[in-house]
Amino acid sequence: NLDDERGGDSLESAKLEYTSRRGLIKLRGEAVFEDQSLVRFHPDGDAEVLQRRDFVRVHTPRPVTVESGEDGRRPAHIVDLSGGGMLLTDDESLAVDQMIRFTISVATTELPVEGVARVVRIREDGKRGLMFEQISEHDRQRLIRFVFECMRTARARTRGDRI
Repeated sequence: NLDDERGGDSLESAKLEYTSRRGLIKLRGEAVFEDQSLVRFHPDGDAEVLQRRDFVRVHTPRPVTVESGEDGRRPAHIVDLSGGGMLLTDDESLAVDQMIRFTISVATTELPVEGVARVVRIREDGKRGLMFEQISEHDRQRLIRFVFECMRTARARTRGDRI
């Protein structure tokens, strides 16, 4: 019995780790054992976020044009995007290790970002994870700036700032 071992509402120093879209989240705090099946965690401070990717990824649904030799050019949709790749929906014809050409518009006043990507995974929900294989450094920097602008805008909205 957990209550017998812990003495009811005892406190213990604890560390909580979990993964989220932002990466690995680490918190230190106290664990309060309330009963056999419930432990409440009270953090001592802010969370530490450890990014596991080379590039920050942001949820930004947007259209993309993909092109493969056998299927030609066709529209698809990005679910999330980073300087290193993208997650696509709407294109179940893509197979792991397949190479495609892509065109993404990130700003209405600039030329689209273009390059070559490789399908690196297929999720259970059918979405395809692609890694950029060929992209100019200029276009990669444009994508990174776009991702950070999306993050800045999202943070401003959650704080209630005017944007």
